Amino acid sequence: MKGDYTAQGRRDQKLKTRAKILSAAKAFIAKGLPFSLEEVSKEISISRATIYRYFPNVDVLIQEAGIELPDAPEVIVDQQKKKSYAQQVLGIQDYYLQFILDNEAAVRKYIAVAIGHPDKSDLRGARRTLALDLIFKDHELAISNVDLEKLKVICTVLMGIEALIVTKDVCRLSDSASKEILRWGLEKMLAGVLEEGAG
Repeated sequence: MKGDYTAQGRRDQKLKTRAKILSAAKAFIAKGLPFSLEEVSKEISISRATIYRYFPNVDVLIQEAGIELPDAPEVIVDQQKKKSYAQQVLGIQDYYLQFILDNEAAVRKYIAVAIGHPDKSDLRGARRTLALDLIFKDHELAISNVDLEKLKVICTVLMGIEALIVTKDVCRLSDSASKEILRWGLEKMLAGVLEEGAG
């Protein structure tokens, strides 16, 4: 329990630090000012070394700061509150897939940089898993903690740019067909897990 709490706190702190860096970059962009990672560092009193862990160069920071960021996980989950467990998860999937499609060029460019970054865990925001954590903690499923973690991982995969790259680039599906097949896959998987838990 203590270990889980510490891990959660560390992740929350990383997300707060990342958001602070992005907020400072957005402020520079809004003023039309060119800036460096050093200037962001001074503006928010975070070491330049820490900023490099999240953004390897100023171009990557500018690119992500320029993307209209998705709503906070808490806001997204709150919009799903009156739905069933499965419908909440599917609602989160729909939100993130649509966000990605609406910002596809920028998200693809960003993911290319993120994949090559030495510390991927800091560079990416983990918003999908945070949203799922919020839903999972409000529902008691009759499955083991190990299986619950597996469920969270596969749900995260089916609502991200990674899955859309496969459906669109490899399988040659349209945007709407990609969303439809990923929703179908998540529905079937959730139905199987929920049925197994009830059995």
